[in-house]
Amino acid sequence: MKLINKFTLWYTLVTTMVLLIGGVIIFNMLLHEINIEAYQKVNSWIDNTVTQIEREVPLSELMTIKNISIEELDYDAPLIPHYESDSMAVFPPKMIGEDRKLTMGASYKLNGKHYHISAYDFLTEPDEIVEGLSKSLIAIMTLFLLLVAIVNRLALQRMLSPLQRALLEIKHFSLKNQNPIILPNTNIEEFKELNFFLHKMTTKANYDYIGLKEFSENASHEIQTPLAIIRGKMELLVATGLNEVQTEYIMSIESALQKFSSLNQSLLLLTKLENQEYGASEKINFSEALSGTLAYFQELINMRSLKLKMDIVSDVHLLINPYLTEILLNNLISNAIRHNIPDGQVRIVLTAQSLLIENTGQALTVAAEDLFKRFKKGNQSNDSTGLGLSIVQQICTINNFSIRYDYASGWHSINITFSQSDY
Repeated sequence: MKLINKFTLWYTLVTTMVLLIGGVIIFNMLLHEINIEAYQKVNSWIDNTVTQIEREVPLSELMTIKNISIEELDYDAPLIPHYESDSMAVFPPKMIGEDRKLTMGASYKLNGKHYHISAYDFLTEPDEIVEGLSKSLIAIMTLFLLLVAIVNRLALQRMLSPLQRALLEIKHFSLKNQNPIILPNTNIEEFKELNFFLHKMTTKANYDYIGLKEFSENASHEIQTPLAIIRGKMELLVATGLNEVQTEYIMSIESALQKFSSLNQSLLLLTKLENQEYGASEKINFSEALSGTLAYFQELINMRSLKLKMDIVSDVHLLINPYLTEILLNNLISNAIRHNIPDGQVRIVLTAQSLLIENTGQALTVAAEDLFKRFKKGNQSNDSTGLGLSIVQQICTINNFSIRYDYASGWHSINITFSQSDY
């Protein structure tokens, strides 16, 4: 419909401009033709009168002719050259208002006498031409708009219906469902090419999606297996008895393995989020989920001597996957704790419209606009993978939430605005 409406609008505008320009051209042509016709007619009256006098037709008969004036002058008076006068005068039949009057005349010496002969005629005024032309153009434009409306409803919609159906199929196309795209048949060559391209593109997208999904799952599984073996061997190694230096090495290896395992799980989660494998499956009590997550982190908050302030509205319900809710809240709260300062503060405000998480902390070492990119860290924390906020942003995107980061006066803030909360 948008394409049809735009086409109709532009077609109407262009046609209106053409009609206006054409109206100006027609006006000038009509005015020019009226002037030429009037000049020729008045001039012919004078020429005919001259001919009649030369034929010695009595002046009494010629004086009765309408619009002709004959005046006898002194024969020795100088000849009056041909003249023209375009003025305004009262039209005799109406005797109301003024009309355009064309007067022409000259003097002639005929049959031994000197005559001043003049003639006049009333012409159509330009404003009368404009009025008549405007009425005609309005009638034509009204008829044109009516025809455009009919063509829009019938011909254009029928012609573009394959495109509209194809757009609808694309809109509902989902890699997660793995349903082939069904495009309508059409006799228009351009739409046939478009359908062929869309079918080829979506088929390849489905194939690539399946391959990427299988690769991600297999890679994650294959990585976890050697990690588990390494951990098992390390436990056996510790059981054999190690000195202090060796124990520190083992702990360092264990920390690196833990970080590697977290990185693997985070990348796998990001892949699933980008492929939209998680749907908004059920409506959950987000207030209870947030309170439960804070209770889980309470011990860590106390260990770091952080002050927690909460303002949580009860019974905020959101349509979101419960697993994604847990990941979202865990990442946000753990970030607020991990990137805090000694004896710092954490403030959490939940309303039916938004979630605000603020924490004290050092200024960022990267640009704020890069914070949600993969492997970008606000500081160089060794226990951070740099994927937490990327995951948070992906979860917000698939649930139509908007997320914004700000830093001011030593406070970091993450504000998530819900689009589907209800009271």
